[in-house]
Amino acid sequence: MKIAICITTHNRNDVLDKSLEYFKKYKSKYSDIIIVDDASAVPYPNTNYRFEQNVVISVAKNKCIELTQNYDYVFLFDSDCYPI
Repeated sequence: MKIAICITTHNRNDVLDKSLEYFKKYKSKYSDIIIVDDASAVPYPNTNYRFEQNVVISVAKNKCIELTQNYDYVFLFDSDCYPI
C-alpha cells in the first residue's frame, strides 16, 4: 500500500515548514510527502514540482494527482493544513 500526502504551497515557506514538522511526525512508513510549489517568490527547497508562473489552485492540485499515479491513496492538502 502506497499513500501520497500532497501539499501545494505559494509564498508560505514558513507555514509549510511548520506543517511538514507535523506531517513527518505522524506519517506512516507507507506514505510519501509530495510538495508542489505554485511559483513562490522564494522557491521552497526540495519540491517535487515547481511552477515557474503562478497557476490557479486547481492546476496545482491536478499536478499533485499527476505526480501520484502509482499510489493507492492520495490526500491533497494546502500548506496551512496539518495533522495534530
